[in-house]
Amino acid sequence: MRQRLFAMITATLIVLASVATVGSVAGGTPDRTHQPKVVRLLGQETFEANALVTSTFRFSPERSFPHTGERVRWIDQDKVPDPHTITVVRRGQLPTTLAEAFNCQACNAALDAHFGTGGPPVVRVNVGQPGLDQPGDSLLILDGQTIGATISASAGTNLFYLCAIHPWMQGQLRVG
Repeated sequence: MRQRLFAMITATLIVLASVATVGSVAGGTPDRTHQPKVVRLLGQETFEANALVTSTFRFSPERSFPHTGERVRWIDQDKVPDPHTITVVRRGQLPTTLAEAFNCQACNAALDAHFGTGGPPVVRVNVGQPGLDQPGDSLLILDGQTIGATISASAGTNLFYLCAIHPWMQGQLRVG
């Protein structure tokens, strides 16, 4: 029992340390004049039954500075065949703990919208005007693919997003 508890605690700490490291590495002062309109999905994960789970999945850069009407592209360049989403959420919906990541209501809603139709997965979920502009908008990106969207949110809007499948993957679009 103690070994199992230790393994669970170790796995939790490793995932949290990975998330904290990714957040601190992605920090710094942004260069808004030369900020790319391309976001890469990077990382990998490791699983060892009864012992260890690690994940270094992340959006890079973590923050982008597009203007209203500009197109942003996300490119899947991670090292596993998992799909990902770019799901716009309210800032308060971003998980900050492992427990929140595994009980993410916004994630569940996005996954239902993408996969709960009974047919093929829905690639683009749009709850507002066309493009990305509000919580609930979501894009599904499959292994090795690229997906893009026009930013339709007004200038001054901060769009927070995450991967509904891997909620520790979090990003932000600061619309100019």
